[in-house]
Amino acid sequence: MDLTVALDEVASLQNGNSDQHPAELNWVELALYELLRLEPASRISALSGDVPPRVVELPAGLVRDAYREDLSEGPLLKVIAPSDQAAVVRTWWRARLNGMASAVVHLHADADKTKVVHLFDLRDRHGVVVVVLTEDRPTGFREAADHSTRVFEGPRPVRFGRIAKNASSIILDVDSGAQALLGWAREELVGRPTLELIHPDDHPEAISCWMTMLGDNGMSRPARYRYRHRDGRWLWMEVTNDNRLSEPLHGDVLSHMVDVTDEERTAHDLQVRQQLLEQVTESLPVGVFHADLDGSIIYSNNKMVEMSGLHPGQLIVEWQASDGSAHRRELVKAISLAAGGQESNAVIEVTGSSSTPTFLSLLARPLRDRAGEITGVTGSLSDVSGEVRRLRQLEVRAATDSLTGCLNRRAILARVQESLDDLSNPRGGGGVGVMFVDVDGMKRINDELGHATGDAVLVEVANRLAESLRSCDGVGRFGGDEFLVVAPGLCSASYALLLANHVSSRLSAAFESGGVAVALKASVGVSWTSRACSDSGELVNRADAAMYQSKREGGGEPVLAY
Repeated sequence: MDLTVALDEVASLQNGNSDQHPAELNWVELALYELLRLEPASRISALSGDVPPRVVELPAGLVRDAYREDLSEGPLLKVIAPSDQAAVVRTWWRARLNGMASAVVHLHADADKTKVVHLFDLRDRHGVVVVVLTEDRPTGFREAADHSTRVFEGPRPVRFGRIAKNASSIILDVDSGAQALLGWAREELVGRPTLELIHPDDHPEAISCWMTMLGDNGMSRPARYRYRHRDGRWLWMEVTNDNRLSEPLHGDVLSHMVDVTDEERTAHDLQVRQQLLEQVTESLPVGVFHADLDGSIIYSNNKMVEMSGLHPGQLIVEWQASDGSAHRRELVKAISLAAGGQESNAVIEVTGSSSTPTFLSLLARPLRDRAGEITGVTGSLSDVSGEVRRLRQLEVRAATDSLTGCLNRRAILARVQESLDDLSNPRGGGGVGVMFVDVDGMKRINDELGHATGDAVLVEVANRLAESLRSCDGVGRFGGDEFLVVAPGLCSASYALLLANHVSSRLSAAFESGGVAVALKASVGVSWTSRACSDSGELVNRADAAMYQSKREGGGEPVLAY
């Protein structure tokens, strides 16, 4: 149908002939032409309907050439100001779900002026999503909305929840666990975009992970975001998305949520403690010293002499308690930086007659004359042993999985990278092996024997892994029923596979919990490298792929990735 005819018919509808719908137009097309009638100065472009959207040609005959807007300089998100990109992505999702949507935005080319972007989903008729830019939102022009629902069955533990979403991340249904976690009733959540519940600072990562997940079927890697509770609190959730969009029985994305707020709070407390340690030591009653640019002490108070044993005339670097340790290097570095004009500090470990070490914080500052020239170094020394011990305890808690007691995901990945970095050390030698261990049958154990038994199985697996390995190896819970093992100093891939076979045999022994014998079996994937500066992610991914091959083969034999 020609645009002029369509607009004439739309105008007749506005004049009261509401029963005269153009037979060849659907409601989205009617809305598009109505917008053009209200805003004749509009400019139009088109996007593909796939993920991520691409700028494409407008179908011939859809609108007059006078309306066409050249947005060929890049995808829509590159045309919109960065501060408005998240809003445009949400609008694009709403348009795909509801047929049309709009948002107020700023363009890169005209950042000081507000415009409105309208999106019309015409994929079924024309294969594109039409983009219309207007100066303002026309009076009387409204969007339509439609929501779908799904039903879940079965209770979930209070730390866990599930949310079903469509491809646009609109919530379709929630189970009781998700309602308990977030405090929202089902009817308050269904139909809402997930981004409304996620902290704005986490939007870029959430959008990126969602787009990546849409390109792959099955379970995605866990990611952590802050979700807004109904009472206004922000809760950390570890989310794993199961892409079931291509499955006729489901046709959705099932998000599994785990409350990890306590773990994240511990990590945050660790960061706060570190900042507090740096600030508090400046105001404590401390030893005070003044040294020249060579590090020779000119003045020291009684507290300084008591804590360090150093007297005027001695060099600070002669501090006997710090000889032969990494802390001596930190001491020399701090004094050198201060002599060069930069404030610095160091924590020095002192071991005296007592077996318990004392930790002293040295704060060094450059001393300047009236002309600004550096003439020496001043500083202070304070006992921070209690803070250091508490800090180390927090470091252990922040790196430990609360259920199994082994390393958590963040800590074991850091351990893998440290082992790879050590390969560049001439004394490192050998290579690094990684084992990806997946406990088979955990869903059956949880369903038939209960989650308490399932937790006991995970603890037992962690203990057996630790007992099967060397003291230099590391064991971490990667997530759910998956464990990661890093084994440095292995001279070949064959040795890595030999170690994996030993671990697999130890894991296969039956386990008794509450008088019930539980058969254990695990799928194990192995990767190995001797290359320095290797990428830890690549090594882990290779072991992960080998683990899935082991699971497919079903014999419980470890598989080596080549």
